[in-house]
Amino acid sequence: MILGERVKKLRNSLGLTQKQFASRVPGKIDGTYVGKIEKGRQYPSLKLLERIGTTFSKPMSYFFKDEDQPTVYEKARKMNQRVKVVACLLSNYLWSLGWFHTCHSCHLKQRELCQKIKKAIEEG
Repeated sequence: MILGERVKKLRNSLGLTQKQFASRVPGKIDGTYVGKIEKGRQYPSLKLLERIGTTFSKPMSYFFKDEDQPTVYEKARKMNQRVKVVACLLSNYLWSLGWFHTCHSCHLKQRELCQKIKKAIEEG
């Protein structure tokens, strides 16, 4: 999420218009300026971000952290879930790894299972 989107998200979470938001921040800014920030047409100074953060009880990191990117823990948890799905599929059919690697010559039911395994591994 880019900086302007973060400011807009904060403003919307407070239920404020751009003009109301601007009026609560100390210093001289107006709703038009807030709109430009939200649209990425204007970048606020760090001092202004600090004033916005102080006004609405948000640390400076709020404006710069990327919540859309999964953490290392979340990535590991998702991978663990995929591995569990694959292990479950393999154990249900009692396959050996050799069969899995040569599934191109399997019967239809086994080929379907290989496709499910491949999909489970690739999903993320």
